[in-house]
Amino acid sequence: MGVFGTPVANKTVGEADLVLIVGCRLKAPDTLSESPHLIDPARQRLIQIDVEPRNVGWVYPVDLGLVGDARAVLALLNAALADDVKRRPPYAQLPRVMQLQQEKQASHYFVDDYARAAAVPILPQRLVHELSTTLAPDALVCADAGNNRVWMLRYFQTKQAGTYFGTYGIAGMSWSLPAALTAKLLYPQRPCVAVCSDGFAMQNHVLSTALQYEAPVTFVVMNDAQLGMVRQGQGERPIASEFLPTDWAAVARGYGGVGIRVERPEGIRPALLEALGSERPAVVDVAIDPKEPMQARLRSPLGVYGSY
Repeated sequence: MGVFGTPVANKTVGEADLVLIVGCRLKAPDTLSESPHLIDPARQRLIQIDVEPRNVGWVYPVDLGLVGDARAVLALLNAALADDVKRRPPYAQLPRVMQLQQEKQASHYFVDDYARAAAVPILPQRLVHELSTTLAPDALVCADAGNNRVWMLRYFQTKQAGTYFGTYGIAGMSWSLPAALTAKLLYPQRPCVAVCSDGFAMQNHVLSTALQYEAPVTFVVMNDAQLGMVRQGQGERPIASEFLPTDWAAVARGYGGVGIRVERPEGIRPALLEALGSERPAVVDVAIDPKEPMQARLRSPLGVYGSY
């Protein structure tokens, strides 16, 4: 849910009469800057579970605060509700759950027209959609900071728990490169992918380490030749946020790895499959549209379900 969540998630939470909050501090991006259309203590009952006492009731007054390890508290809640659950029909047959599945389809859950776009330059939404449909279910994916991370949050749908890792609180640009390499060293049998943008300029020496240790990581670069989030926030007065175009695929080949440049959307999937199957560290350098407005594009669908 939240600013960069899916419209159906915001709609569902906004309609709830009881909200169970588990391990979430309810930051401004989570709550659409504390929009009463999403969470409102005046019309909803709130139960908040957190291991840190200060987080409970910090943003909103809660009806019940439970301080403890999430796993332990949820196990106790499940035990208390066991008799009630036994009397219910299977989860998938509950009318509310069935309605939710229909709403997901109606609201283009994770896939919309932008994700299918054939535009050139390539839209980042299309790139993320191709990643979501191409990568194996057990692939370990590490996302970087900046616009690329936000596009991943909105359009990348995981297939297994514990396969997606992002840098959130510290917003560390270039984090995804050493993170994906570490993942590959720990789980050499699984595909490991870093998704980044300008972070690749900061730590592309990770390629040398990957080659040295024969760790075939795939690095996917959203190449827009700018600090996207910063540049778009500067409006008509860009300051030190635009760069000379760089061919990161050529840089990868210079290190001795695999380098593939992609400039058309139909080339994304073949490039990903080639990189993943090469058994060598590989860079898939994708030229994305630098003018695709992340903030405006992802905020606009929220209006479908009210003034969030």
